[in-house]
Amino acid sequence: MRKLVLMLSIALCLGAAKPGLAGWHSEYTGTLGDKEIGLTIIKEKPFSKEKKFGDSILATKYYYREQLEDIPLKQKSHAGRDIVLEEYDAENNLRGAFKLSFQKQDPKGILKSKDDLQESVLTGTWQDTDGNEQAVYLRQTHGVTGEVDGGRCWMTADRYKEVQNKIKRFHAAVMNKNAELLRTEFNYEAPTSERWLKSFSETTPHNMFCNYKGLMLGRGLVWFDPDGNVIQQTK
Repeated sequence: MRKLVLMLSIALCLGAAKPGLAGWHSEYTGTLGDKEIGLTIIKEKPFSKEKKFGDSILATKYYYREQLEDIPLKQKSHAGRDIVLEEYDAENNLRGAFKLSFQKQDPKGILKSKDDLQESVLTGTWQDTDGNEQAVYLRQTHGVTGEVDGGRCWMTADRYKEVQNKIKRFHAAVMNKNAELLRTEFNYEAPTSERWLKSFSETTPHNMFCNYKGLMLGRGLVWFDPDGNVIQQTK
């Protein structure tokens, strides 16, 4: 019964979504200096051996994990495995730039492959306008269909942001052990095991994976329906 309700909710959301998905959102997480960040590259299509690195990049953005606010980037150049992405402030003044390369092998050895990696790992630098550089390492976590303006899966940008904000409240309540908010808003009781709480603390409620089942926090640790309600968890 719950699965039927979920599928009907998704169907309703699909009916309200803008027609036509513009592209593919490739999501990366990693570090900029000592800060944890995430990067989204929106392309016309997911990577394929036929297209290689020639797919048109439609938009890029990044965020700091401690803030969870997307910062738009402008593509300055993209040649082969190399890409330069610039950040501007509200007055359109250049703040700095990412100079990144898609690596053939993971320099950290986390991803191992006999063949060359394609778009799985990005490394390089962030350089501000004073010439200060910080190392950047990013590893691809997932990809979803979506729109250039931030819509993803079956949801428009506004709808996804609304649901994501609700999941952020859930995430904060679990981290702060706010049992009352979890009970009243989510009808949920969080597991108390240290192992589960440690795994949960490593999740990021931002630019999450989603499919016909709903939205996923972490690697399936908690699943939410299209309204941001908990429907499944791994204990």
